[in-house]
Amino acid sequence: MILIITILSFLMSLLFLLPLSELFPEKYLHKTVTTIISQQNKNQNKAASSIFKNIYPLINWSVVLFRIDGYAPRWNVIREKLRVANLEQIFTVEQFIGLKYLASSFIFIYFLFLNLIEHSFFFILLGVIMALIGFFLPDQWLNIKIRKKRYEIQKEIPSILISLAVTADSGLSLLQAIEEVSNRKSGALPEEFRKTLQEISVGIPQKEAFENMADRVLVDELTLFVSVLIQSLEKGAGGVTQVLREQANEAWNRRKSKAKELGEKASIKLFLPLIGLALPALMIFLITPAIFSLLKFFVY
Repeated sequence: MILIITILSFLMSLLFLLPLSELFPEKYLHKTVTTIISQQNKNQNKAASSIFKNIYPLINWSVVLFRIDGYAPRWNVIREKLRVANLEQIFTVEQFIGLKYLASSFIFIYFLFLNLIEHSFFFILLGVIMALIGFFLPDQWLNIKIRKKRYEIQKEIPSILISLAVTADSGLSLLQAIEEVSNRKSGALPEEFRKTLQEISVGIPQKEAFENMADRVLVDELTLFVSVLIQSLEKGAGGVTQVLREQANEAWNRRKSKAKELGEKASIKLFLPLIGLALPALMIFLITPAIFSLLKFFVY
């Protein structure tokens, strides 16, 4: 009975949270596919927010209920993570903290409901443990988003730097080249460049804006590029193109060495399954005929 209730509750939660209007395509498939392709990069945040739009009233209610102050110093880490993950348009700090309290409260109330059906101290204990897990679950989701974004930036750096070098060779300045590449390309790194250009446009010095980008992303390749770029800007903008090309070549070399390193680690990781699974099967195929030959020799 409890298993059935659990499954039904899970299915009802999915029906409530999932954007059902996006699961069912329109009548004309070609029109739908064309619309999805044309809006895929533009509406990533809108697609993400549509998943949570059904629970925004509950999140705002939890913010009021628990009297969450998003400007408290203890939530500065979450504020910075939301900025790094580019989720500021989806969640405010108060809403994200409210989501944590909401998930924890929902899980605990659910296990209290199970305890009313079948009285057991086990449900209370399990409810407390799962409520703690539910409180920190949004943090893990946010960390996964940040790691995914940093991985995307690491992949994009070589091609973006080459595009910047080619654009700067055509006669554009550094900021003009960054703006041109950011407008033509989509991804995590062009988005960070657009944020940097916005900071420069409101009066923040170029050096400070690029340092903010490096501190915000915390990717080694980008930090190295920013440090070399700042040194070049301090000496003069004449060698910026050469710096871009050198950094692009170094980024490609680091990417190749990283791929080689991952390949070597993969071979090591495959060694244990090979020993544990393939080798016993191979030994069976090799030893079994010899055993039958010995039996045949001794029996007959």
